[in-house]
Amino acid sequence: MRVLAVSIAAFVASGAATAQSGPWQSVVQTDPITDEKSVIAVTQANDYIALFIGCTNGTIYVGATTAYFDVEFGDYRTVTWRVDDNAPVSEAWENLERGGAAVYGEPGLAFARQVAQAKTRVVVQSGSNTQIFGVRRSTVEVGNVFDACGKS
Repeated sequence: MRVLAVSIAAFVASGAATAQSGPWQSVVQTDPITDEKSVIAVTQANDYIALFIGCTNGTIYVGATTAYFDVEFGDYRTVTWRVDDNAPVSEAWENLERGGAAVYGEPGLAFARQVAQAKTRVVVQSGSNTQIFGVRRSTVEVGNVFDACGKS
């Protein structure tokens, strides 16, 4: 999880994608001891909220995090997401230590598959905060995550 937090923090701080229309980008890191690759695809919406899809140790994960204080008490929060005009999905995502939330395994893979096929938008809602993310380059960048994780 430390690699995840560092990757996201570096991307958000870089300002590489800065607005709803910012393209998806991916970051690849290789563990110097095991040579295992870790890949994360990220985009950023308004208010520095980053949406990310990644693979570490063969597990797909998805999450959203912010550059400002966004901590909810408890282990989980309800996140509702919608890709294009598909039906909304509500599920419990794990709260991240420094704000934001993530989901792992099959729920993350289902989300990632929809984002990879998205045509117009990804909407993520947590509490009263709703963010709309663009999908430009999502197919390519999320595809990089699938390749690294051996998923399709």
